[in-house]
Amino acid sequence: MSKENNKKASEKITNKREPFAIVTGDDNIVTNDVYKQYAMKDAEGESTSPTRQLSERDFDTLYNEEGIIRPLYDPTNLTSLLEINTYHNRCTKTKSQDIAGTGWALEPKVDNPNEGQKEIVNDIFEDLFPPLSTELVKAEIDYQTIGYCYLELVREGDREGPRHDTIYKYINHAPGHTIRIHQNKKKFVQQRGGKTVWFKHPDLDKDVNKNNGKEHPLGSLSNSKRASEMIMMLNYTPRSNFYGLPNIIDALGAIQGNLAQRQYNNDFFRNHGIPNYAVYVTGDYDLEQDEEGNYKVIEYIKRYLNEVRNKPHSSIVFGIPSSGGQMGEDVEVHFEELSVNEKDASFRMYRKDNRNEIIISHGVPPYRIGITEEGSLGGNTAKESNTIYKESVVNPRQEEIEQYINRFILKKNLEIEDWKFKLRPLEFDSKEEDRKDLEFLFNNGGASPNDLIKNLGESYGIEPIDHPAMNAHYINGQPITNLEDLPMEALMHNGTSQMDIEQLFRTMKDTLSKEG
Repeated sequence: MSKENNKKASEKITNKREPFAIVTGDDNIVTNDVYKQYAMKDAEGESTSPTRQLSERDFDTLYNEEGIIRPLYDPTNLTSLLEINTYHNRCTKTKSQDIAGTGWALEPKVDNPNEGQKEIVNDIFEDLFPPLSTELVKAEIDYQTIGYCYLELVREGDREGPRHDTIYKYINHAPGHTIRIHQNKKKFVQQRGGKTVWFKHPDLDKDVNKNNGKEHPLGSLSNSKRASEMIMMLNYTPRSNFYGLPNIIDALGAIQGNLAQRQYNNDFFRNHGIPNYAVYVTGDYDLEQDEEGNYKVIEYIKRYLNEVRNKPHSSIVFGIPSSGGQMGEDVEVHFEELSVNEKDASFRMYRKDNRNEIIISHGVPPYRIGITEEGSLGGNTAKESNTIYKESVVNPRQEEIEQYINRFILKKNLEIEDWKFKLRPLEFDSKEEDRKDLEFLFNNGGASPNDLIKNLGESYGIEPIDHPAMNAHYINGQPITNLEDLPMEALMHNGTSQMDIEQLFRTMKDTLSKEG
């Protein structure tokens, strides 16, 4: 295809009619002027070493060249949202850490896996710096912020050398807002400061020149000219075949609303808390205008108000110029305060609604970012929220990351067949819930004192006691294992007296009542 035809094809894909408004997932309507602020304009970002990524920005000239696709929204503007909204920032960082920062492990896929294969993977992954988990978290922040992310896979050695010299040696996060995709979906380009660097997809069975993007037979380019490989993960949107969209797009209106409210409050306090009000002047006073056409009486009032702003809590005295040099008897100055209290209350509700919309768009439980919520009956909803969050948000995304790493790194590059890469599951601190469950079981005969110690004793520095009474079961403090039928000698083994047994029962009961 000629360069001109490619250009037309690219323009056909990217030049679309703008919508007047966007209807979000929760049926809110956000007008197009809000979304225009995030329309595609330019991009910038940082690089990671060792890498072939560049370090500055400038994509303006590339969109008119062959096959480069423009994103739906300016990714640089989308990344800036992290800096202007606390809830979006906390949700993004928390979710990224929960998904990609939990650590990783290799799990066997067969009954008798080859330990040598595991050693190969461990030697590469454990030697990475920054650590693999750190790079995955960075990539996940991009995914949650702009809707897609990249991992750069860097080989060492030339393909004509031994295979162990051509495996991936580095796995680098590549800032997503600095990279654009080619229309064939097999090449990526990064341009900053007038310089360009190209990357290729692992499935492209050709070498790509990193300087100009030209394709060559596989193995024909040296390591110094060969483009690194890049894998792209995206959050699917039906609006694009090339890029994803972040979930926060639905809540752009909420972010803008909070920003407008913040500006309003800043202006309020900048004026020393003087509320909006109306000033009425009636009666016989001078309506003379100055050289600029402003009424002098209005200028007098403005001047006095500015003095009060500079000297808060001071008195205000007006001298109203009257017609003919004398003040009429019916001249009055009246201040009518506008409804500040209603605004303050409505703003708090508005801010909370915006906050909730942002949190919902991310699917993060409020308590995970420091917000305490109660259920409809007054109970804490953390346990239920954790389950939903883990099963519907964290686990699916972890599985997607695992599939990419297993396919393109372990299987395709390292030829590892017996092992699979797994991100460690997100675990919550459920000690309080466990204690309540065990207490219920103990009080209803389902658990013995030693069962409690085995599950919770480590936190209290106690260990199970080898004694029949400690292995017995109780209902509301009363034994149900017929301790009375046991010979006293069995209860008093190791020199324990009957008095000691009774004291043990009382101590256990007191301890449980205190902890309850």
